[in-house]
Amino acid sequence: MHYSDITIIGSGVAGLYTALQLPETLSVTILTKAAVDDGSTRWAQGGIAVVLADEDTFESHVQDTLVAGDGLCDEEAVRVLVKTGPECVRDLITRGMQFDRDGETIARTREAAHALPRIIHAGGDATGKKLEEFLIDKVKQLANVTIIEYSSVAQITPISSNGFALRYFAQRDGVVKTLSTSAVVIATGGCGQAFLHTTNPATSTGNGVLLAKQLGLALKDLEFYQFHPTAFRPPIAETGDRDFLISESVRGEGGILRNKHGEAFMAQYDERKELAPRDIVTRAIWQEMKKDSSDHVLLDVTHLSSEHLLKRFPTIAATCMEHGIDIAKQPIPVSPSAHYQMGGIATDTCGKTSVDRIFAVGEVACTAVHGANRLASNSLLEGLVFAKRAAEAIRELTFERSMMWDEHPQVEAFAPVSAENEARLLSLRHQIKTLLWEQVGIVRTASGLETVMESFSTLSAKNKALLSLPHPLANDLLAILTCAEEMVKAAFGRKGSVGAHFVL
Repeated sequence: MHYSDITIIGSGVAGLYTALQLPETLSVTILTKAAVDDGSTRWAQGGIAVVLADEDTFESHVQDTLVAGDGLCDEEAVRVLVKTGPECVRDLITRGMQFDRDGETIARTREAAHALPRIIHAGGDATGKKLEEFLIDKVKQLANVTIIEYSSVAQITPISSNGFALRYFAQRDGVVKTLSTSAVVIATGGCGQAFLHTTNPATSTGNGVLLAKQLGLALKDLEFYQFHPTAFRPPIAETGDRDFLISESVRGEGGILRNKHGEAFMAQYDERKELAPRDIVTRAIWQEMKKDSSDHVLLDVTHLSSEHLLKRFPTIAATCMEHGIDIAKQPIPVSPSAHYQMGGIATDTCGKTSVDRIFAVGEVACTAVHGANRLASNSLLEGLVFAKRAAEAIRELTFERSMMWDEHPQVEAFAPVSAENEARLLSLRHQIKTLLWEQVGIVRTASGLETVMESFSTLSAKNKALLSLPHPLANDLLAILTCAEEMVKAAFGRKGSVGAHFVL
């Protein structure tokens, strides 16, 4: 049986940076459910919010984060995030990460709810992709790190006071394997695929929350799911796993939201207009779409220079052009889409969960740093900062390598899902995603939450055998349903509206 001192589940910014920060004397295994670069990190366009400029201050960034979080941020976690951020970014730069520059200075832009321009970026609008590629390259150079792709963890079982057995679907081999480890870092990302419309990739099925439930880990703030205001709405409807994101930075650089009549509308909803926090902008767009019986609004950047747009937003410009829209001449059709899980596995500011030697970092974790609504571009920062702190906590552990691991079975085959069961799984998945989007989305009602809670309970009981099939498709669907149920329970228990939890 394969043994690893540390096993990291997930290969986004949080998982990779954790591996990079661990001592090379420890053996580290990264298990990732698809290719190593198939997570959400690569799709993070905007950048990293960090205090680097002389005119900026930690206190300003802290206050912006607290205000965006609508009073529910943990202030200690926010201060850790903001004050540790520059150290992480300088570490990346020292290691060779290239950020966009304005002459000799790192370029900065402003995004919604930030008092000052403090968002640094790479590749124009490809920060996540550039950062992920950089981290993958650095981690692959480490002799102590093994990356195992196309491997989805189904279960974590404690087998001693300082050890765990991980069962995972080795998809390319068609078998379930077991790995033993002394500590686990859950860095599986969010559950965007639980919603009908999402900017998240196919891998974002909430597997970390399912593992947490199985382990009895404490969960926190799952009612707070952030909907990005501006996902691209192609003129001709497309099918696919995810919506293409139109970065917050587009509004930060001067983009104006207009309704189908061409009228700028954000001043009616908030004095900060397009730079209001995401939950406010999202609900404003929802109201305008509802008022006009439209499936989108327009994001207008035609008043900005074509040269600047192509340099600053090359990916967005190219993708829109593929659909016949020249962003320098035509407004971009956009609508909200499920984007970021602000709640998750409850942790302290060192990634420690309620079970010893189990850590959680990144989007799957909840330090309450985001409160009820995440401040733009704090997500990559969160992944870096709390990964670093989790690695520091792991350094303090003792590791006893024992032959006890051999007592557990190593490999068992999993049968392919029949065509009938695959069709049933896909149908059930669509039902769950539709219910969550319609009843636990941008705007919620008490009666809708109660109805959907009963629906999920019925679906769970009725499909118990289907959901327990030993196959990654079934396991992903079980994770989606688990996240959906926990989200509804948390939303139902939260009285009144706050941040992203808006109840009519």
